[in-house]
Formats: sequence, structure tokens, C-alpha cells
Amino acid sequence: MHFLILLFISLWFHYSVYAQFQRLGGARALGLNGCNTALSADIWALFSNPANIGGLKNPEFSTYFERRYNMSELQYLALATVYPFNDQHFIGASFSAFGWEYYKTNIIGINYSYHLLRIIHLGIRLNYANTVIPNYGNWNSLLVDIGGNATISKKVNMGFKVINANQAEILGDKLPSEIAIGLQYQPSKKVKVLTEWKKSHLFPVSFNLGLEYQPTEYLFFWTGSAISSNRLPAPNNYFVTSAFGIGFFWQNIKLDLAAQWHDRLGITPAISLGYQLKRKE
Repeated sequence: MHFLILLFISLWFHYSVYAQFQRLGGARALGLNGCNTALSADIWALFSNPANIGGLKNPEFSTYFERRYNMSELQYLALATVYPFNDQHFIGASFSAFGWEYYKTNIIGINYSYHLLRIIHLGIRLNYANTVIPNYGNWNSLLVDIGGNATISKKVNMGFKVINANQAEILGDKLPSEIAIGLQYQPSKKVKVLTEWKKSHLFPVSFNLGLEYQPTEYLFFWTGSAISSNRLPAPNNYFVTSAFGIGFFWQNIKLDLAAQWHDRLGITPAISLGYQLKRKE
């Protein structure tokens, strides 16, 4: 019975990885409660909007680990690296692993972003996913994600993304696709306010709100919340998530800590550790 419960949770989590909460990486994204479609110049856009690695000035490498709902069976590991060739061309590569002995999913991604007309970034990502359930099978899928980010003014960015734009399938069942539109408003150098609307074919529209505060060059704070609907009957037809996090940037080393709270399933702690090469002169 315990195994069946864990398998159900694992499969549900796998689909939510593609649909609403994951295809994210990095404690910064988790601390913003996943509200990062319009968040430009971010290495962890490799797991969100493929256009948003555009704007990074230096090569970066980062790792991420989370323990979803504090369960050892739902551990998630991600690796990311980005290399900006110049101010126009950016490439990135990523890897993620989820699961335990009874269920495993590994995803390898390649990302390209292009800076157009000085105000627009466009991006595309190819993801090769391998899913294994012992004694049941081994499935491979290719998913294509696309995205864009536009500078509306000095204080406003707008982003969009389409996850699984090619509508990849496993055994005739379409993997979840997602469309999201986000806005970033920066009233000052220290504050960013982010909003996001998401729609998956599995779930109704959800709304996210995130806030980033940077009191000094080396310290960041994040928080975010969302109210999302699902297909369960009332009064269980919605759930609330909220998140918070803190980040440190010192001598090209980035350390981020975050946690997300789900009102039905509990807390998810996470950590990121990254390194940024010396800034170009």
C-alpha cells in the first residue's frame, strides 16, 4: 500500500514538474514561488523561459537540490551552465534528475537565446527526457520549449513562454503543455515586482506574485505566493502556495536558500550553489 501511494504521488509530481511548479530550477525561482517568466538574465531560465538566459554577462555554472514536500522519494537535482558568446548569442545546457528506485526521470536540455533589436530576447530549448519505471518500461521523449522577453521601458519587462510546444507524448498520452505570460516591474534598483499568469491543459489559469529585494550588492531576499485551481470537487478545488528565500553573492560565488509551502502537502526546502567567472573588463 505504501508503494502504491508513493507511486501515485511520484506520477502526480512528474506531471506537475512539466505543468505548473517545476521545469524550474534554482532556489531563486522557488523563493519567488515560480514567478520568473519575465525575470531576465537568469541562469535558471534554463528550466523556465529559454529567452531569459539572454543578458547574462559572464559564463556561469550552478547546481540545485530540493526535497519536495520533505520526502526522500521526491528529491530533485539540477545542473545548469550558460555561456554568453557576446551581447547577442547565448547558449546553455542543463540536466535534471528526479525519483528513486521505483521511478526515475532524467532530462537533458540545450538552450539558445538571441538578442534582437536591443530590446527583445528570443529563446528555444530542446529537452530529451528519459523516464524509467522498473518492470513497466522505459520511455524517451523530446520536448521543445520557446520563449521571449521584451524591454517595455526602463522599469518594465514582459516575458512569455510555451512549455512542450510540440505536444510530446508518452504511450499516446500528451505530456502537459503550459503557456505563461509574465511582467516584471522595477520601481527602484533594489526592488523587483513580478506577476505571472499560467495555463496548462491539465489545470485552469493560475496567478502568481513575486517580490525580490536587494538591500546590498551581496544580499537578496525573495518571496512569492499563488492561488491555483485544480480539477477536484469543491471545497478542495484550489490550493495556495507561498515561498521565501535568501541569496548571497560573494567573490563570484552564489549561494541561495529557499522554501516553498503548499497548504495541502507541506514544505519544500531547496538550495542552489553556483559560480560566475570573473567579469569581463
